[in-house]
Amino acid sequence: SLAERCAGGSAEISLIVKRVAAGMEQHQDSFSDLEEIGIGTKFREELCRMLESTQLFRGFSRAEIEFFVDYTHAYRAPVGVTLFREGSKDKYLAFIVKGKVKILKEFGFSKEKHIATARPGSCLGEISIVDDFPHSATAKVVEQAEIIILTKRNLLRITEESAALGIQILWRLAWQLSARLRKTSGALAEHL
Repeated sequence: SLAERCAGGSAEISLIVKRVAAGMEQHQDSFSDLEEIGIGTKFREELCRMLESTQLFRGFSRAEIEFFVDYTHAYRAPVGVTLFREGSKDKYLAFIVKGKVKILKEFGFSKEKHIATARPGSCLGEISIVDDFPHSATAKVVEQAEIIILTKRNLLRITEESAALGIQILWRLAWQLSARLRKTSGALAEHL
């Protein structure tokens, strides 16, 4: 439980910081425009509450969410910041807790088309974390956002340290991808 982890004192906090840092180091340039929201055991409680509000974690136990947050990092993203750009190879999930993020697709030379808006509870970047291809769209903050980041490296570490939780997360990601594909297929059928 969280109380037991907090009772572990500074050794537990040090382990948590090491877990997060190990998975974030390769993405530091990607997060340079973001403001770190907080760290430490007090902030872990806030992270848990943030994740409980996302679609992906509905139905997860509190213990599973507490384990998961040890591998994430929270940021505040001001309006205009690009979370990832179409064609970039950043490998991380972004859980939108507050704010709005426009999803843009490049068409032609220097033209972008708004294809969706991610709102609180949404998750972005699932495709790039599953395959090794570049992002298929650009994600740009249009209303100041709070996001939680999970890198691919840390997702792999979760699956190694808690296979059951890793499988559950991957199934949820697969379900979300399937739902998006069905929605896209329906929209395409209307235009044929």
